[in-house]
Amino acid sequence: MKLFALVAVIFSTAQVHAEAINMDCIGEFPTTIFLIETNAGRVNVLLKHNYGAAYAPFWTSPVVPNDLQMLGERAEVVKALGKDLQFSFDVNDCKSFGQGLFQCFGSSETKDYGGHKVTAWGIVNSRVTEESMGQTFVHEEMMLATTVDDKTSYFTMQYHPGECAARARHLRLQYATESTDLIH
Repeated sequence: MKLFALVAVIFSTAQVHAEAINMDCIGEFPTTIFLIETNAGRVNVLLKHNYGAAYAPFWTSPVVPNDLQMLGERAEVVKALGKDLQFSFDVNDCKSFGQGLFQCFGSSETKDYGGHKVTAWGIVNSRVTEESMGQTFVHEEMMLATTVDDKTSYFTMQYHPGECAARARHLRLQYATESTDLIH
């Protein structure tokens, strides 16, 4: 009951539909980046693995030896998807929480990437604070939730503070690919 009350309080505070989400998450070493832009009632997401899909962050939970075969199989699928994935969400399926935090939940169109059927069903960014050894550490986390061939996959990346922010259009263009319709 306490957990339900906590969840109800969290979701009832300061939620507003996202009129415009324009955010990039680009690390100092741009391995995997997120480019997010609102255009024509859609929140468009480009997930780009700059060093190729072999470096895509596709697993976030603890790993035990029994997971290794399944992880190897999933890794092969992720590599086949390619280095750029694009999805969009209806702006009405997105909410802003202030301070650059947002979420979108609702299915995107299913796309074919490398012979696999991929649907994005959520994107969430978080600000995580950890305390250790008398220090406080903060990082931003971006998570794209997908279904790949009917199996749930999460692409999650952590960024240092300031690496997820609204960016000037000319900076966005240097990370865009010719094949993307996200940045115009």
